[in-house]
Amino acid sequence: MLHNYLEKAIAKEYDKVKQEDTERQQKYLDENRVRLIAIYDKYFWEMKPAAKVTGKEQPKPRLSDNNAEMIPVRVWRRGRELYDTSAFERYGVRYRNGRLVIPVSGTYFVYSYVGFFEPCVPSTGKPNVKNASIPIKLGIFKFNILDAEESELVSSVQPHTISSNRFFNAYSSYVSTFADLKAGDEISVKVSNITYLRYTRDNYFGLNLV
Repeated sequence: MLHNYLEKAIAKEYDKVKQEDTERQQKYLDENRVRLIAIYDKYFWEMKPAAKVTGKEQPKPRLSDNNAEMIPVRVWRRGRELYDTSAFERYGVRYRNGRLVIPVSGTYFVYSYVGFFEPCVPSTGKPNVKNASIPIKLGIFKFNILDAEESELVSSVQPHTISSNRFFNAYSSYVSTFADLKAGDEISVKVSNITYLRYTRDNYFGLNLV
């Protein structure tokens, strides 16, 4: 019990210090942008905003998800959870409720990979879904509170197939695109069925200023 308490206390304190450090760095950049440009010239701006977060087990679906065409991936591994991985958060990109927040306006390369796991009916191998005509979909979306609307940047769809092993289907889906984004835009990933994200270790979502 003491070990668990200390582990939680340390993690909480670490997150607090990390957040304070990030805010302090961002404040310094905002207050000294002109002076830094003069000192570092193009080398400073080669430190382009970029981030890559990785898959994590999702919380239980909400009631509002039942009738939604696309459901947001609400949590990703980030911050200290990314240690010893190939993922990262750099130069001002912030994470908020499963979304990546754009720090400066510009053209970004956005991308995501998701593996879907679909259960099937053992006797027939057919997907165990209510409506097989609705495809499996992965999409990346943009939202800005000032625009008060959400738009799709890119997506991919795949049809349901008969299982070769009669028990399940595994689908791999990757999407990417270049997009002109504004500071404050929030980028998210959505899928047609959140329960298909059963094995999330290899999933990822990222962006970088080009």
